[in-house]
Amino acid sequence: MTIPNLTEGVPAIIHAEIWPSLIKVLPVAGQVKDQTQVVRLAEELRDRDRMDSLRELFAVGGAWRAAEEGWILGVAASLADRPTSLELVSVRGKLAPMEPSERLDLAREQASRAQVAAFEPEDWAELAIWAFYALENAVITAADQLQLPWEKSHPSKVKVSRSLHGAHGLPDASSLLIELNELRKSEAYGEVQPSRSMTAEEIVIAVEGYIEAVGQLVEGEDS
Repeated sequence: MTIPNLTEGVPAIIHAEIWPSLIKVLPVAGQVKDQTQVVRLAEELRDRDRMDSLRELFAVGGAWRAAEEGWILGVAASLADRPTSLELVSVRGKLAPMEPSERLDLAREQASRAQVAAFEPEDWAELAIWAFYALENAVITAADQLQLPWEKSHPSKVKVSRSLHGAHGLPDASSLLIELNELRKSEAYGEVQPSRSMTAEEIVIAVEGYIEAVGQLVEGEDS
């Protein structure tokens, strides 16, 4: 994707995918979170266009990001610090198989993002999604290391996490997976907040503890 070569001063319509979470918004009474984000982002892009500062958002920021995200308006600037293992996933292709050690690195980097989101004031939307992805990838890492079958669905990963606990001695991550998935959906869709059984700090500690246990499994068998 490159900046469109358009004649200056001539109006044009460009269809681009957007990322509603590109900017932070405050809750608006009577609106779900997605609705508020889309409206505010549209206003932000309109204002940038009027100030002639929209052009910079058309940067891709590297072929790896295009492979991972497709192309999303403004993501290059907002995700400039994307971790290297996430870059690796993108270069290989979203559906390419990963070695357990590579997926473990990915889980660790996602957990580090969750840790940042857990700092006060907590960003529960970011915390929920990064902690959820980190925990899911840790479960998949262990399953792949032990050659256990799994499917892409959330229930499958919950089931695998229970098997890893019962048959292989890993911590039981099933309840936390379910809770994080509910929290992630409520934050994304502006639904009624589910009750939280853990603080932000406790969630990060639990996720990091599970990743550490999986790391011992993977790195112990590989040594």
